[in-house]
Amino acid sequence: MCNDAQLSLDGILRSTLSDEFEQLKESLEFAHVIANPQTYGLGVNDIRYLSGPIVQHPGGWGIGILQKLIPTARLKLVLSGEKSLSTLEEALGYYSTASLCGPLYQDDADVMFWLSQEVLEGCGAAESIHEILGFSKQIDLTDYQRDYTLNPLRRKIRASVVKNAKK
Repeated sequence: MCNDAQLSLDGILRSTLSDEFEQLKESLEFAHVIANPQTYGLGVNDIRYLSGPIVQHPGGWGIGILQKLIPTARLKLVLSGEKSLSTLEEALGYYSTASLCGPLYQDDADVMFWLSQEVLEGCGAAESIHEILGFSKQIDLTDYQRDYTLNPLRRKIRASVVKNAKK
């Protein structure tokens, strides 16, 4: 007969093994794409983006959980055919580090809150970001914020990653 402590330990071990299996699976998929870029229709800049550095705002601190999410998010984005934008995870990482250096402009803060909602709720790291922030409803971006704040930042991040990737 198993006691509660043994059942908890069993659950922890299964969860840990499942997480390690998922990480191994993602690493193998990443390696296969990098080793066979023609199979996936990828060019030199796609490979540089996949293997390039993570861009952070100067003077900011680390990006925590996003560090683990970015490689997989990049792979999914590149395989989707996107050629000019970085991932939402990278944009959130940039805003997170920028927010530690000083206050953000209103549009930038709104975009950061929206990114937090999309990324952190999407990966299960947090629930109800809008409630945590004190908002009564889900956060939405205006077309202006998407077209003139978020997407230009995503383009700059992607260009910087490609430029600074090891040749």
